[in-house]
Amino acid sequence: MFAVKLRSLLEIVFARHQPQSAGRRRYRNIAHAVLTGVAGKGVNLLVLAVSVPLSLRCLGVERYGIWIAMTSVLSWLSVADVGLGNGLMNLLADARGREREDLAQRYVATTFWGLAIIAATLGALALPVVERINWQYLLNIRDVAVADETRTAMLVAVWCFLLALPLSIVSKVYIGYQQGAPANAWAAACSLAELAALILVTQARGGLVALTIAVLGTRALVLFVNACYLFGYRRPDLAPTPWRIDLASLRAIFGVGMLFFLGQMQSLLVFQSDVLIISHFLGPGSITPYSVTYRLFAYVNVPLQLASPYFLSAFGEAHARGDLAWVCLAFRRLVLASLGWTLPLLFILGIGYRLIISKWAGAQALPEHALVLWISGWTLLLTVTTPMFIVLTATRNFARMVGFAYVAAALNVLLAVLFAQRFGVVGVSAAMVLANTACCVAPYVLETLRFFRRGVPLRGAVVTQ
Repeated sequence: MFAVKLRSLLEIVFARHQPQSAGRRRYRNIAHAVLTGVAGKGVNLLVLAVSVPLSLRCLGVERYGIWIAMTSVLSWLSVADVGLGNGLMNLLADARGREREDLAQRYVATTFWGLAIIAATLGALALPVVERINWQYLLNIRDVAVADETRTAMLVAVWCFLLALPLSIVSKVYIGYQQGAPANAWAAACSLAELAALILVTQARGGLVALTIAVLGTRALVLFVNACYLFGYRRPDLAPTPWRIDLASLRAIFGVGMLFFLGQMQSLLVFQSDVLIISHFLGPGSITPYSVTYRLFAYVNVPLQLASPYFLSAFGEAHARGDLAWVCLAFRRLVLASLGWTLPLLFILGIGYRLIISKWAGAQALPEHALVLWISGWTLLLTVTTPMFIVLTATRNFARMVGFAYVAAALNVLLAVLFAQRFGVVGVSAAMVLANTACCVAPYVLETLRFFRRGVPLRGAVVTQ
């Protein structure tokens, strides 16, 4: 039985002809996206491994630390799109399922120009602030010349970010149309182009400003080329022309996107507050075993993270077509596949974490065994709840879940403060697991069951496997 199912899966993934069944086409698109995503992730990790020593050698210790601080600031700016990109991805899947290309055109144009307005507004507000910040005091820079260089580099970085913000919809369009393979290919090409630019800067012995232009400027340039390819050649019908802007589309995109935005902010609140609580009550040194252990176990869920956007798009398209039977079947398969991957890896890491962490980060990063158990529990919690999050988000049944997520975040902070003083870093990880289990798991399960119960009339339909 297993061999038959495996052979069927391989035929879906590697057959040269397109499957006739809509369900099989969705599985094929998801499989291609995940496989290319794994390859792209490998390219990204390779580029990261090479770029760290190159950047350090080029900049020196102090300037490299400033570069890391700059990238951290930009990661916070990534929420500046207020969820419009993810809202576009979700609504494109719905428009495809309803075969409404006119809606898709309006969604793309409205999101692009909406992000352009956000970028212009941020530029008008943020650039003068960046110019006036005392970077020497803020980052504790000893050399005045380095502080001036930092100010210039930050201005360049913000400019590059703002230019790239409207272009960020390109990857969302690919995913919304279940075209993960080209999206991942362009992401890998971007990483390689950044590496090439970095090598040129290091060979020329450029400074912080040159490195910023090379890396962030190259990223914006590749996004521009990708947008020209997508809207000029591959899908000219989706080109974001201004006359396709639609206020009703903006309300729809913003309504869906705001849920994504609130979810992103909730995640930042949970993880950033945990680190600050550990530092405040236990000292900065206690962050190391917590962070290293969390990062190690985070790799367990990488396949699920890679697959999530593509399942979200496929669920949204199938739901719009009324194919609830396929959504139900694919959801069950996703849960079983995730558990089949996660449980053996958690067992392996539970046995070998000491050897892995000591070789990877050193003996000073070794955690207590109790910390490993709680972070294993958190990983398993994500494995179970992520498929439910995907199906509820894709079908736009997630509004109530956002409220529960913020209750979980507040409870997490309260418990982390109490537990840190009594149980140390183990208590902080326990607080995260307990708060989210109490406030999120039951609502997720109930809402998912409620959604599938509403699909009872469709269960007699033919399942497009």
